[in-house]
Amino acid sequence: MLQAGLTGIEFQQMDAEKLELKNESFDAVLSLFALRHFPRPSVALKEMYRVLRPGGRLVVAIGSGPPLRSFDGLKAGLQRLIDMIRTRQGKRLIACDFLNGLVQKRLPESAEPEEARKRDAKSKDKVEVYLAKGEKDAHSSTNVPLSQIELEDVPLFTSDDVLHYDIDSDRFILNDTAYEAIQRVKLSVFGRSFVLMVGKRRVYKGALWDGWSSVTFDGVLIVRPMDKANTELQLELGYPNKEQFTGQDPRHDPEVPRRPRPRAR
Repeated sequence: MLQAGLTGIEFQQMDAEKLELKNESFDAVLSLFALRHFPRPSVALKEMYRVLRPGGRLVVAIGSGPPLRSFDGLKAGLQRLIDMIRTRQGKRLIACDFLNGLVQKRLPESAEPEEARKRDAKSKDKVEVYLAKGEKDAHSSTNVPLSQIELEDVPLFTSDDVLHYDIDSDRFILNDTAYEAIQRVKLSVFGRSFVLMVGKRRVYKGALWDGWSSVTFDGVLIVRPMDKANTELQLELGYPNKEQFTGQDPRHDPEVPRRPRPRAR
């Protein structure tokens, strides 16, 4: 059309089931071989009618097959039969809604897909605590944006390591392996920065701190006990006391699961 010298033509891409166009704004609406591919064809038709002026013309083409009493017609009929069988088996993709239904309901029943769904659901709420890379102390990361803190490749501990978590006090108990990993971290008097993540989304930063440090800290921290034996830890505010903390408490951010499930020792 543009090569024919037509002007005043504007191309826009949008959802056919939710046209970002004014009511009664077109004299004609044309849809070619698209209607059957929409998840909700009736909704798309209503949108076409909505933007059509009174007395306007709506043209919808969905295509047709060859005459049934012909070789091509017999081939097409056989293909439709095959498609019907594949549809009933959940092996033919025809629209987004069908695709979602296929994933959720129509795949062959087996333990593996169910386990995969459980793993996916669990990973979305999984809490992970990563140390900042390069043994950077907490004070050096104070003014660094959360998204720009470079992290270690593996987490220091995750929610899978939490044996018990008290929501009211933010005290928790880790398994021995995770607790020992915390004890092995090299700390200076300025602590070591960490980032708490939920489902790989960064939620807030804090510091792993030694109880013998004489330096104050404004932020969330985990004070490492001097006792080497596994004992209770806590997400605290401010060091050496809460009066050192300013700003909003991020520990109960809506993204952080509020009720971690207790795990058997």
